[in-house]
Amino acid sequence: MLFRLAILLQLFVGIFAHANEYRSGDELAILVGHTSSTKSPFTYTYYDLPFVCPFGSTKASHRSSLGDVLMDNRFSSTNFQIRMLQDVSCKNLCELKLSDEGKGSAKEYIENEYKINWSLDDLPAALKPAVTGKDVRYVSGIPFGNISYGKVFLYNHFDFIIRYRPASLIQSDKWQIVGFEVLPISQADATCPDAYLTDNKDVSGNEYVLDSQVSDVQYSYSVRFVLDEQTTWGQRMKKYVTYTSLYDRKYGFMNAIIIIFLLSTFVTGIVSQQLFTKKYENYEQLQEEGLESEDSDTWKLVKTDVFRPPAHPRLFSALFGAGCQFAAMCMFLVLLGFLGWAQKKASVVNSAIALYVLTGVFAGYFSQSLYHSFGTDKEWKKVGVLTASLVPFLVSFFGMVINFFFFVSSSSRVIPFSTILGLLALWVLINAPLVFVGSAIALRWPIFEQTIVNSQVSRSIPRQPWYLKFPYNVLFSGCLPFCSIFVEVCNLLAITWKENNAFFFFFDYLFGMIVVITLTISLTAIISVYTLLQSENYHWWWHSLLIGASPAIYLLLYAIYFYFQNLRTYSWNGVIVYYGNCAIGICIFVLYTSTVSFLSSLLFVKTLFKSIKSD
Repeated sequence: MLFRLAILLQLFVGIFAHANEYRSGDELAILVGHTSSTKSPFTYTYYDLPFVCPFGSTKASHRSSLGDVLMDNRFSSTNFQIRMLQDVSCKNLCELKLSDEGKGSAKEYIENEYKINWSLDDLPAALKPAVTGKDVRYVSGIPFGNISYGKVFLYNHFDFIIRYRPASLIQSDKWQIVGFEVLPISQADATCPDAYLTDNKDVSGNEYVLDSQVSDVQYSYSVRFVLDEQTTWGQRMKKYVTYTSLYDRKYGFMNAIIIIFLLSTFVTGIVSQQLFTKKYENYEQLQEEGLESEDSDTWKLVKTDVFRPPAHPRLFSALFGAGCQFAAMCMFLVLLGFLGWAQKKASVVNSAIALYVLTGVFAGYFSQSLYHSFGTDKEWKKVGVLTASLVPFLVSFFGMVINFFFFVSSSSRVIPFSTILGLLALWVLINAPLVFVGSAIALRWPIFEQTIVNSQVSRSIPRQPWYLKFPYNVLFSGCLPFCSIFVEVCNLLAITWKENNAFFFFFDYLFGMIVVITLTISLTAIISVYTLLQSENYHWWWHSLLIGASPAIYLLLYAIYFYFQNLRTYSWNGVIVYYGNCAIGICIFVLYTSTVSFLSSLLFVKTLFKSIKSD
């Protein structure tokens, strides 16, 4: 039991943030993470590069949470010696003799726009902005160099600007760090630029050109502290929010409002006509008057078959339970995001994994309750096993494929075997038992009533119209829900793969997407199921799941378009990594939307057929 708790508590490392306070002279540790680029999904370890300063002593790796490992946010120590409020005019870091191979490697990294990811007090290093002021925006990551007029320059001097503010009005001897800026400079000679002149110093003509015959390169750094009382510690991450390629949300909001209004108008018309207009006192009167084919209420003809259990009830129940689990996870995750407990990618992953593990009880309860409503509990253990293993196996498959290509590319994002064993332990020791706990609860207190089939012989289904057949029903049903979340999807993909600095808005877009897709999918499912019943087709169970999954087709098409529009520079193995991650995201999306679609359809069908007064 203690081992299980230890594994679970490991997930919460890094979720809860607190402000560090420093006194004058306290040592500040600048850490370095992987090198990353928007042109490639592959990251590489900083100290493995042949053109950077090696670590002087034993390289120390700082403790990382599970989310840090999965998101490759692992950090190591650096050689920078910095103390609070002590400026450094200039200090040599190291001197390297670059070989032709080292110059070629540096040139390749600069051309592919790889960046150095330094961190100070959990603040990513930001490129010093050209303008200053209250509304300044940072771009995280420091480039290795730049390309100008066909020449490739290597940055070898770094001017660190550390912004600080008083920790409180009472204690004036403690300070908080609210900004970490870096001004990189390329210097051909060993002259160290003055830290106070680097903003305005003209270094043109004295840059270190990689194509030159000079092989010796001198790395140096300078430090200056700047008082910034306008930025609070809680708001310091907002400066990292840039959204140059994000769409304006007001257009998406207006689009969603129009679509929801149209769909709700249709549903309101259906409900008002069928539930509040009493054409017949009971079902027998409809049959006696012989108006089965003439009346518009032909859905009443399938009254005895509409609750007949679907094909493959175990699989259906397992999918529903897994969808409920993801729905609960998403709701709690958005709540954590709004409370400020998960503002970084690693913290989001930590929170998501912890919530998924703990919400296993929801999966077991709802899947077993639904299976119980089909009138049998003989194979409840098989339902529990299928519910507990369906999604983990699917995600593990895509995850292993992605990890394999990280390994082939020698990327630092390779997930260690120990982490894989830890994830397996979370599933075996915590998640799977919770699924069976939920199943046991459902056997005693199910939430769904048992469905009653009044006829032993199923009714024959007439020939269906073409728009109710696959794939037309899926293409038509998924169009409007996807259009309603189109702007949110565009922005979420941009945040994930392109605009890393806009991650601050992640939960805003996620929450907006969840709310809109829930409403549109529910309304679309009701309309589609009602149309199906009007065609005397009572096979609505799987149909409702299919309608919920239908927007995923357009989501996949847009993911393909997004790749060719923004990420076409990826190599072939990068393409597989991109689409593998998209496949995992689409699977989660399908589980959630299918669950919403089925629940709304079930509520509608039960309400609809309860309106029939039958003796």
